[in-house]
Amino acid sequence: AFAGLKVTASHNGDYPPDVKRIKWDRRSSYSRDPAAVSGNCSGALALNLTALRGANPIVLVGYDMRGDHWHEDHPEPTNLKKLEKSFKPGIERMAPYLAAAGVEVFNVNSESALRCFPFREIAEFQ
Repeated sequence: AFAGLKVTASHNGDYPPDVKRIKWDRRSSYSRDPAAVSGNCSGALALNLTALRGANPIVLVGYDMRGDHWHEDHPEPTNLKKLEKSFKPGIERMAPYLAAAGVEVFNVNSESALRCFPFREIAEFQ
């Protein structure tokens, strides 16, 4: 029932006609192409998409990068090793590209293992 933009970078499976498929650029750390996103986890893809859609600043809520994911299980479980070796470094590699594009990103979870963005209190953005 959500009336806003719905996108997927997945090209597997059936999606309703109102879900836009977007290219997944798996080779670069950050996509500047509005028809593609880069990243190696859904959090990175969402961050890239949000920047491409013009959000500034971007406030990260729930990017703790400590432990498991916040949705149904994948066929193969996401584990801390994958988080530390792939997901977190992927977002860290994206940070300088976002800064160069003039996009401010703030993390409101002071317990986050993701340390590449400045921390703020969520109340500053309400």
